[in-house]
Amino acid sequence: MYVFTVTSDTFLKARPSELAELAEDEKLLIRVKSVLDVIYYVEEEEYYIITLKTPIKGQDTWFVRKEYIEISALRSLFDFKKIADNEINSVSRSAFVGNQNFKYSADLSYFNSDVDGIEVKEEVIKRFKAQLQKTPTIQESSSQPADITKDLVDCSVFSPSAITPDDMFLVQVFVHLPEQIELAKHYAEQFDPDAKQLGARSLGIPIQRGSELAFNLSIPKLEIDDPIQQLTWNGRADSIQFGVTVPANINQKTVIGTVTVSQNTIPLGHLKFKLSIIPSASCTSKNPQLVGEVARHYTKAFVSYSSKDRTEVLKRVQGLAVSGITVFQDILNLEPGDRWEKELYRNIDQCDLFLLFWSTAAKESPWVHKEVLYALERQGSDGLRLPEIIPVIIEGPPLVPPPSELQNLHFNDKLLYLMATSK
Repeated sequence: MYVFTVTSDTFLKARPSELAELAEDEKLLIRVKSVLDVIYYVEEEEYYIITLKTPIKGQDTWFVRKEYIEISALRSLFDFKKIADNEINSVSRSAFVGNQNFKYSADLSYFNSDVDGIEVKEEVIKRFKAQLQKTPTIQESSSQPADITKDLVDCSVFSPSAITPDDMFLVQVFVHLPEQIELAKHYAEQFDPDAKQLGARSLGIPIQRGSELAFNLSIPKLEIDDPIQQLTWNGRADSIQFGVTVPANINQKTVIGTVTVSQNTIPLGHLKFKLSIIPSASCTSKNPQLVGEVARHYTKAFVSYSSKDRTEVLKRVQGLAVSGITVFQDILNLEPGDRWEKELYRNIDQCDLFLLFWSTAAKESPWVHKEVLYALERQGSDGLRLPEIIPVIIEGPPLVPPPSELQNLHFNDKLLYLMATSK
């Protein structure tokens, strides 16, 4: 017999198919740290085919993905026979067999009264069973160091299929391993039956477990209850939810939403999606969809700021290199004799992230104004092309109000958390 310990939320499947292809009685969600008593198992590509000691849903044979399972072998009958013969009053809660830690079950009902011709004392077995029933099944702690390997984490967005004026709805953002997308979809639909997945592509970024991620949602013309939220990545599919209100007098047919992902206050990437705003009578006619380049991990940043704020800006940009983002910054990158204005615009053309460090001095700087207007022109009228423009507030509150042509950049006092000063 074997013990299968679940290392991450996953599903038992009646057959090796995608979750969407299985009926409800052909799949069963099993949570992390669940323990399965398995009589027999075989390996088949990415699955274990297991035979359970106790059937579930009337079925004892299931498929389960290998990457979410840790297998432990039970003690042999010979080991239990030695304990019985010695009439030990206490037993070790874990053992070491074949150089691998393992768990054992408290159920000894499959024991015979004779093992290898040696009689096992019935009363000792009874006492042994009683003691095991009082003792939690645990696993000996591993001597291996904690796993600090980064996971390639994806982000997926879920939303209702359509929104209407004077409506309220949820936008759910999930972080998950690439192979956990069906699990994320299952969770999203459990939380909100109207949730629909916004496409299959997502943002791949390597994240160390235990790291805190922040998500900033912006949707022009719509009101978001709490636009900046955080969660800690722990290797399992997890989510945050944004409450969004559609104004009653909105006259747009579509809006573009942007979810910006940050780690340690550093913007890492974004996802964009389009929502259709339609009359209530036709609220099932359209689905939300991912748009533009969909999702990307930032690789090159342009830093726009007033020279009066240079010291403050330098304190904040140091973390970008650690995140794998190349920074163009005039004081660091331009050599004497460069054609300054032309070089600035060329670097805006090449960047995928435009960081606008905003303050009174930046508002009064003609160069900052030129740079951000050029970046806006690069984005196009729909705002879907690069670079992604993110204001970084370095003064306030109160917020220094932006000029009218920059109103669509989603200036917000809560963005003060972005690009915090390096310690």
